[in-house]
Amino acid sequence: MDYSILYSGPLLFKSSLKESDRLALLKICNKNKKIKFNKELSGYIKEEYQIKNLDPVKKILKDNLDDFVKCYEHWYNRPVSSVELKKGWTNFMKAHEYNPPHIHQQCNFASVFYLDVPEQIKKEENDLETNGCKPGNITFQFHTAVKGYIQNYLHVPKTGDLFIFPSTLLHTVNPFNSNVTRISMAINFDVSEA
Repeated sequence: MDYSILYSGPLLFKSSLKESDRLALLKICNKNKKIKFNKELSGYIKEEYQIKNLDPVKKILKDNLDDFVKCYEHWYNRPVSSVELKKGWTNFMKAHEYNPPHIHQQCNFASVFYLDVPEQIKKEENDLETNGCKPGNITFQFHTAVKGYIQNYLHVPKTGDLFIFPSTLLHTVNPFNSNVTRISMAINFDVSEA
């Protein structure tokens, strides 16, 4: 018997950074107190810094963005004319810090990519017995609880993971307890259709 699955809901694009791209993005990260970005963001993360010049980021992410455009055009069945990077920042997340449920504003797509995820966080995840959120997880919440729906997508981040998603997709990041720093970068986009 033939069957098909009809797409609906948000486009949650997941990919991986090439190692050379990950290392190039790490070089862009800095902790200049003049570009602290905390007042613009919802997270309880002490060290968040704006990326002033997004041109090098766009160049580094070219292959990932090309793949995202293909997925967007397939998912929505509409052509893309441009992807513009609007704002970007780096998160240096430490023990007990977190991002509460939030969306991104003044853009139509958002992203997060994990540049350095220490092994100690993975150990915390493995040591905790639960079928719920674990330390350092990111959760994308698609819908309130409705029978027959998949309500959310839980992900255990690893170094090199990359997500692009609609800016209105509610998401949250759990704290971890290890005395380490996890480095991630977030970029807000505007995707324009042809």
